[in-house]
Amino acid sequence: MRFHIAFFLAMLVATQGVPPCDPSTVFTGEKTSDRVPRSSTPTMSKENMDKLIEDLCFAAEWNEERRAERLLKKLLTHGGNPNVKGSQGESPLEIAARRDHWETLEVLLDHGADPNATGLYASTPLMGAAEAGHTKTVEMLIARGADVNMSDSRGRTALMRAAQDGHTETVALLLDRGADVHAADRGGERATHLAAWNGHTAMVELLRYHGAFIQAADKGGKTPLMCAAENGHTETAALLLRDINATDNDGWTALMYAALYGHTETAAMLLDRGADIHATDLDGQTAYQLAAAAGHTETAALLRQNALPWSWRNLPTMVGLVRRRAFHVCLCLRHLGLPQDCIDEILERCRL
Repeated sequence: MRFHIAFFLAMLVATQGVPPCDPSTVFTGEKTSDRVPRSSTPTMSKENMDKLIEDLCFAAEWNEERRAERLLKKLLTHGGNPNVKGSQGESPLEIAARRDHWETLEVLLDHGADPNATGLYASTPLMGAAEAGHTKTVEMLIARGADVNMSDSRGRTALMRAAQDGHTETVALLLDRGADVHAADRGGERATHLAAWNGHTAMVELLRYHGAFIQAADKGGKTPLMCAAENGHTETAALLLRDINATDNDGWTALMYAALYGHTETAAMLLDRGADIHATDLDGQTAYQLAAAAGHTETAALLRQNALPWSWRNLPTMVGLVRRRAFHVCLCLRHLGLPQDCIDEILERCRL
């Protein structure tokens, strides 16, 4: 009966030139203008979406590219973003890049993942791959549009992060693809600082070959040479001696850094190459005083031995002078800065 009435009304409207209405609304009272069009995108609860994202991140972590592709298609079907981040703050693309899973990486990129999307601490997939030394993955990301000079929250680029960990092959590729060798982070440190700090001698050589300014100072005035000296990287420091007596904002030299931390071999190399043993910092302290105060007896002995032209090696001559009743020599030596223990040793030998 209802069907016949609805059909009759529809025919009546058609003959009067009025736009037809939906017969299903005749008995419901719903106006056509009040109805909201249904979305073609199926909906998913937040709980299920979160689980889908975590499953996708897990697939990226373990290089399950087929599962990742299936999950990614499901995510996109339900209106998800391929650059979405998991509970650890990383996107599936970042995880795959960091783990060197380039098969899964290709799947993600083919489905719209952004190679320049930032994650935790503004890190990009390229930075994660570079820091881990995954050269093939770095090359793929660059080919798919990754920016080699983007920086993270500390201002460090992919080049700087690779240089810090000594990945020479990765750094060579980044430099070849336009990475800025002079880029500095928020503290003023450059790739050369980071490589020198960790004693990556081959990396320092590579950066120098590509025009890195090895005398560059960070915001505290610290040079790559000082970084190498502070950590006792003698071989690395030997490549960075262009301005051996440069000082930081506190007046410290590379020799002072080596002395303070007890790196005797590094201090000996610096002295041999012309480091100023008499230089003082803003507090008036010398390298010898810093080593002695820190309890580095071997380093202090080296510096004391080289502090004066006669040194301990000329002790017999001093003893001979004193034995010839030239006691005023001791007073002169004290005024000239000879350590008291050296003067005491001369007097002790004179009594024998």
